[in-house]
Amino acid sequence: MRRYLQGRLIPWTSLLAVLAVVTLLIGVSAPAAAQGGGRPQLRRALLATVRVAVPNDGEEDSYSTGSGTILSTDGTILTNYHVVGDIDKGEMYNKNGLAFIAINPTNLKGLPTWQYEAEVVRADPVLDLALLNVTAFMESQDPLPQALGLVAMEVADSDALNIGDELDVIGFPGI
Repeated sequence: MRRYLQGRLIPWTSLLAVLAVVTLLIGVSAPAAAQGGGRPQLRRALLATVRVAVPNDGEEDSYSTGSGTILSTDGTILTNYHVVGDIDKGEMYNKNGLAFIAINPTNLKGLPTWQYEAEVVRADPVLDLALLNVTAFMESQDPLPQALGLVAMEVADSDALNIGDELDVIGFPGI
């Protein structure tokens, strides 16, 4: 995910385009009735959707929560700035940029389980986007393996999007 152009990360507009494309990949077709074993794109999207919890500095047992999308199998996650920080103040909820990540079960039955710690790599309150990277296990001091085995959404060509295309958005609203 880290691509450098003249020593700088890709502009946030590119990340916004990636978010639009990821959302497009989740479902461009008309809604269909739930089917057992069908809709492999939907299954992939559900497995690539994570819960994010960010502890608030100075407030015991207080967290900001939201959703994110896994962009790479090594743990790069796209979420919104309002999940990791206060948009109006332009300040992160904690000075270390710490976040916790819950992964959906592979059978998609039951609640996501909190498994990883992540850090904010980059965040922009104007675009309401934040990029996280998994850095550790939550409950273990074991080092992360080379391959985390996470399911990631494929990133496609944003030029394939048209105004009026139907999109499905998957997340954890109301948490």
